[in-house]
Amino acid sequence: MQNGADAPPRRGRSSIRQSSFIILHSPHSPRPAFTLLELVLVMVILTIAVALIVPQMSVFGRGRRLGDCATELVAVAHYARTKAISDGLTYRLNVDPQQNRYWLTVQQPSGADFADTGDEFGRPFFAPEGVTLTWAVPPQPSGQSGQPSQPAQGDVPYAEFRPDGRTDPAVIRLTDTGTGSVMEVACRSATEMFRITSGARPGAR
Repeated sequence: MQNGADAPPRRGRSSIRQSSFIILHSPHSPRPAFTLLELVLVMVILTIAVALIVPQMSVFGRGRRLGDCATELVAVAHYARTKAISDGLTYRLNVDPQQNRYWLTVQQPSGADFADTGDEFGRPFFAPEGVTLTWAVPPQPSGQSGQPSQPAQGDVPYAEFRPDGRTDPAVIRLTDTGTGSVMEVACRSATEMFRITSGARPGAR
């Protein structure tokens, strides 16, 4: 019988796997790489994508500014109505279309003058750059055009919020001068609250 020591050594599966593993990951094996042409094509595609996306993001940002301004204006109007009822005093929402700003004033206890509210809502709020404010008055149920409120200090129009919960009807139109988009913050009757209305079209009066 032949001695097993004289038999040639057999290679097990573990040695084969180990050998193949070393060969596949040898530092001398070739690795795929991008060619200069492929890199140039990727850069061109990225440039085109950015050129298409940036204008859309810019328009989206302008739309957000218009909506944010309208939301802030409604919040100020609701605050004035709530304070008028709780304090038993008349509040005014003053709008200056020339300066694109608005602010609140409150009737003094003497009943003669209106002054700063003395809180955060008494400061001037300014429309964002590129957004204009226009004061308008909605038509009355009779079909006749409503009369604007009496001018406030410096001939600035205003809407009054009274202790009984009634409000001067008014429409404040916000226009994006860049895109022509329009939003309206309106109180259509004395018993309604100011809200953002839809359906206003560019150029609508």
